[in-house]
Amino acid sequence: MKYQMFRMLGVAVVVLTAIRPASATLLTNGDFETGDLTGWTWTPDANSTPGMLATVAAFDGSLAFRVNPGLDLAGTQRVGGVLSQTVVITAGQPYRVTGGLLAIEETPFGFGTNNGDGGAIVVRLGDLVVASLDVGFIEEGRTTQTEFDEVVVPSVTGAVDLSLSFGRRFRNDTTAVFHYADDLSVTLVPEPATLGGLALLAGCATLRRR
Repeated sequence: MKYQMFRMLGVAVVVLTAIRPASATLLTNGDFETGDLTGWTWTPDANSTPGMLATVAAFDGSLAFRVNPGLDLAGTQRVGGVLSQTVVITAGQPYRVTGGLLAIEETPFGFGTNNGDGGAIVVRLGDLVVASLDVGFIEEGRTTQTEFDEVVVPSVTGAVDLSLSFGRRFRNDTTAVFHYADDLSVTLVPEPATLGGLALLAGCATLRRR
C-alpha cells in the first residue's frame, strides 16, 4: 500500500514538474529591473522627434520603461515608436498577457498650461490587440495609468512580437509628456484537463494512504 501511495505521488510530481514551466513568463526582463532594455528592441517611427529617448527610469517606486513620444513634423497622426520582444507561441493555445503598469504623465512645469494630447499606448501579441491606454486632453501635472490582465488565443504558430506602440500628435520639445510600461509578462495557460489530471492523481494518492 505504501509503495502504491509513493508511486502515485511520484507521478503527480512528474506532472507538476511538466506544468511548472508553463507558468513562467516567456519574456526576458519584463519588469525592467536590469536597469536597461535587455531582451527588448526599440524602433522609432520614421517621423518621430529626434529628441525622443527610450530608456528605463524610476516610476512609482520601481524601474519601468519610459519614452517621450512626439512628432518631428507637423501633422495629426500619432507618432513615437514601438517596444517589442519576440516570443514563440502555438495556435489554439491560450496565453495570459499581463501588464502591471501603463501610464501617461504630463509633467508639472508650473506654467499653468494643459496638454492637448497625452497620446496612446497599444499592446499587441502578434496581430491581436491586448490592451490600450488612450489619453487626449490631459491636465498639467496629471498622470493617467492602468493595468491589464487578458487571455488571448492566437491563430498562428511560431515567432511573434509582444509589442507596445507609443504615440503622440505633438512635438516633445519640452518633454512634457512621458509614457511608461512595467511588469509585462506572457504565460501559457495550462489546459483544464491537465490540471484536472493532477488533482485526480493527488486525490488517488490520498485515498491510497487512507
